[in-house]
Amino acid sequence: MRVLPVLALGFIALAAAAHPSGDNVVMISVARVEVPRTLPGVCLVNGVVSHVWAGRAFQEGQALALNVPCGTHDGVRPLLPATPASGMRLTDPAVLRAAKLGAAHLDDAGNLMWQPANGDGGRVIWGYRVLQGVRLHMGRTA
Repeated sequence: MRVLPVLALGFIALAAAAHPSGDNVVMISVARVEVPRTLPGVCLVNGVVSHVWAGRAFQEGQALALNVPCGTHDGVRPLLPATPASGMRLTDPAVLRAAKLGAAHLDDAGNLMWQPANGDGGRVIWGYRVLQGVRLHMGRTA
């Protein structure tokens, strides 16, 4: 019967389209964050993959070192989230250091993805996101 192999090939093609090569979304247990001397800059977020939501390039337990754009804004306004329309955003280094869980959208080489590689804008996570609330000490504001 030739129907079964044809159906199997169809399902394989659909799965490949749903998770194209170079499209990985992982949760990271953060171990250490290195902050550059001057900001804005690139913080080095070191950790271990604790969960894989999409893609095949990374495995649970795998060590990662991610280059995350970081910096601070003057004032107390929040940092906007990264989206396919607005591109990368800076993450406050104090937030990066305080958070122990993060999520990243990565290509197969471990580089953060800020835009869809294949026109798929349906992803929830772009670039790097902190996955927990953190307590920060704020200075007095007038």
